[in-house]
Amino acid sequence: MSPALPPETLHQIFKELFCNDLRNCVLVNHIWSLTAIQILWKNPFAFRYNGQKNYRHVTGKGKRIEWYEDSKRSLVDTYIWCLSDESKHSIMDSGIEIPNRMIKRRPIFNYPSILTTINFIYLSDVIGFWLPTTTVSDFSYYVVFKELCKMFMTSSPRLKILEFSDTKAAELKYRKVNILPLICYAPGANDFFSRIVKISCNAILQNEILYELALVAQNIEEMNLQDCNKNKDAMAKFIQSQTKLRKIEIEINGPPTFYLAIQRALESKAPYLTHLSIINKGYSYDSSRYSLSWLVKCEKLQELKLHSKTGFYENSYLHQASLKSFKNLKKLEFVLNNLNLDHISMIRKTENRLSRLKLIWTRVNSPDINQLVPILFTTINQSCINLIELELTISPISLGLIMNLLICCQLLEEVRLYDGRIRILGETEILDISEHLIDWGRTIPRNLRKLIFRGDWSFTFNAFRNFMEDCDIRLFDKKLLFLLEAFDSCLISRWLGVVLDCYISSGKLNKDSGFRFV
Repeated sequence: MSPALPPETLHQIFKELFCNDLRNCVLVNHIWSLTAIQILWKNPFAFRYNGQKNYRHVTGKGKRIEWYEDSKRSLVDTYIWCLSDESKHSIMDSGIEIPNRMIKRRPIFNYPSILTTINFIYLSDVIGFWLPTTTVSDFSYYVVFKELCKMFMTSSPRLKILEFSDTKAAELKYRKVNILPLICYAPGANDFFSRIVKISCNAILQNEILYELALVAQNIEEMNLQDCNKNKDAMAKFIQSQTKLRKIEIEINGPPTFYLAIQRALESKAPYLTHLSIINKGYSYDSSRYSLSWLVKCEKLQELKLHSKTGFYENSYLHQASLKSFKNLKKLEFVLNNLNLDHISMIRKTENRLSRLKLIWTRVNSPDINQLVPILFTTINQSCINLIELELTISPISLGLIMNLLICCQLLEEVRLYDGRIRILGETEILDISEHLIDWGRTIPRNLRKLIFRGDWSFTFNAFRNFMEDCDIRLFDKKLLFLLEAFDSCLISRWLGVVLDCYISSGKLNKDSGFRFV
């Protein structure tokens, strides 16, 4: 008989399985059961609400919806079973029947003790599915929600991540947002919230909860705030109340007054931040009042992401920050409309400390771009030689500069190149990179694992064959993932699919290589 795999190895394997497969693993033996249970019940709400991964064996839309709803009911069934006798009697006194088997017997596993993450919006929804439609009332809903929250707060020592996100609002049939303030006043709430280290929330969270959280949850290390323009003052107060905040990701989708309130809160935490992400989704602000000059206080910053669909992060917003040397910065991301000298200066100031650089801009035909692109590539060649991952917008003038970049950045493992030209319907122009592809093959970094082109690229068969021959020599037995993400299916050469399949079957390309349409 073959030796059993250690639980640590099983855990790594089981993490990749589908929900239904994990349930089958529970039935194999004691070790498999314990390992699968730890994964299934670590964040059970994610299995009910996130993506198609759990539908593998469920075919047909009707059956899928039925499975979806049954899985929600079974989730609440299990947690009701784990409640104390006193809590079960409280629920029954509110008019809800609980089966005798769930009263007389205790479950084999202590499921609440495994829980690490809970989404209170999803919790309110699954309770609605569990309650009988004939007897459901606000009072019974309130009692079930209160008793479950009380159990999680007192019996889930691993529970340190809270989510109030409502990313799938259309699917939430029974959510009751007005019931959320109850969590702040449940027995054991103060001790519970003092243990929380990460929180995600969006505009659905009421001011009352945020102000209460500012008093009881002050040890949060990581925040993810989305579309919070409706409660800017409460959100700012919540940020300012934190004593251990190190990572924050915030989406701005409100008027200038929203950013001004959040800007003051972020500035107060700037000296302690290690990870900062600001995503502006719609508004353009006056740079004389709203800026990122406070970034100069971020002495410990290791990761910085600045995304904007407007002119934010351009003009003078970043000028003061571009003059500072960020000694700990490892990852830098810019997604913006226009490239300017301030962005290039920030890259130069990292002085070969960056391991990841993402620089995407949309206006590749702006008047200054022909002068800025050579400066950008020279800066990367001189100040980013330790890059491991690179994502970069490419214009026609950039093509001849990529070879020197590959020579200078020989530690690269992943490269993504974006065609930044503006596409006009019916006027698509193909960017032929055949000549350059041959040059890139000769200088390709020996550690490269992924090479991804996104846009209207094309190349000849001979150019690709020469590229692959050079890759075979420089990469030895390492399999490259070569991916072409095209906007138009008509631009994909007919021979490419056949050739890619040949290289995959011969072991020269990763099995996930190919092309897809975006």
